Formats: sequence, C-alpha cells, structure tokens
Amino acid sequence: MDRRALATVAVVVLLSLAGCSALPIRDDGQPEPTATPTATPAPTATPPPEPPSSEDYPEGYGPDGIEDAEAAIQGHTETLTGYEGYRFRFDVGVGSGNGTQDNFVYLVRANHADQRAIEIRDGG
Repeated sequence: MDRRALATVAVVVLLSLAGCSALPIRDDGQPEPTATPTATPAPTATPPPEPPSSEDYPEGYGPDGIEDAEAAIQGHTETLTGYEGYRFRFDVGVGSGNGTQDNFVYLVRANHADQRAIEIRDGG
C-alpha cells in the first residue's frame, strides 16, 4: 500500500472516530455508574388568591379603591389628629408634551400643640 492511500485511510479513521468515546482509553475494571431514576412530583394547581375581605380595608376604601371619599378623609383626619404632630412627604413628577419632566418634593410638618404647619417645596 502506498503512503498516499495509507494517509487517506488514517485520516478517514481519525475523522470517523473524532469525538466518539466508543473506544475506552483505559479500563480500571469498575462498572460505569448508572443514573437512578427519581420520582418527579406531579404539578399541582395553585388555588386562585382570595380577595381581601372588607375588614382588611381602612374606612372609605374597598377592593376597587376609594369607595367613600368623605369616610376616607375622615379616617385620615382622625388618625393624624390623634398624634402630637406628623410629617408628610409627597414626590411629584409632571411630564410635559415635549418629553421633559419636572420633579417636585413637598415636605409638610404639622404640630398640633403650637398649631403650626410648615410646607416646603423643593425642586423644579
């Protein structure tokens, strides 16, 4: 057999076995470990969440938002007047038609004892 034919056969054999692990390189006599099948739990349906009861909402509010504006305002007022004072922060972003946005921060501090309220507007 000439060298050219031998080289061609060698290349064909190498290419046909490339990436193939059918021929063991070494054998230490140990059997190959096999995967043990495990049970996969069947999926269970998640029950839909229950809507909150009306007892979970403050006075004047319900599952769809504000249901009674007067009762909501009354509840806020009663809660805030039950303390010596309160602080309130309100962040506002106002977008315009040309793609710009003005941002404002309102800070309110009220003290019932000396009947003072301070409002600070920061930004824009």
